[in-house]
Amino acid sequence: MADADASRCADGISATGDGPGIARNDAAVAGRTRRDSAVKARARAAGEKLLTSIRGLSPEAVALIFAVGLVLGVFPMYGAPTLLCAAAAVAFRLNLPAIQLINQLTAPLQLALLAPLARAGEKILGEEGHRAAWNLATAARNAVVGWCCVCIPAGLALYCVLCVALRWRARATAEYAAS
Repeated sequence: MADADASRCADGISATGDGPGIARNDAAVAGRTRRDSAVKARARAAGEKLLTSIRGLSPEAVALIFAVGLVLGVFPMYGAPTLLCAAAAVAFRLNLPAIQLINQLTAPLQLALLAPLARAGEKILGEEGHRAAWNLATAARNAVVGWCCVCIPAGLALYCVLCVALRWRARATAEYAAS
């Protein structure tokens, strides 16, 4: 009995896992820590790739890559943002790897905005109360209408804000380097 009491941790959980409550699983904690550090490493690698691909570009080009990549990356049709970003990169002569990386980073946002964009399209088209006629084609059309009316103006505003901010940063960096 003394051995069993000695093997108990301060929180009352036995080292063998037979005590009251749930025993800590050190392997699960270690696995979660490894997974968290792997996610951080992938995020750091993506950030380094992005910085490498935009190094040396003008502030306007960087702002355009971010704005176009973000706006086209949330287009509400699965698979279409990749093609749209590639077409935009060719049309605007943008850095294709950079815009595709922004597109891939916004994939979770695309899924998160699908329903709100469809609802916005319903309101814009005046189809709010017609739930009985709902089908996939109608929802897709509503989402694209919502995307056109919400995301494109937001993208233009984002481009303007990024241009001003990046020009200011480039000017401040140049002044710091000159002094």
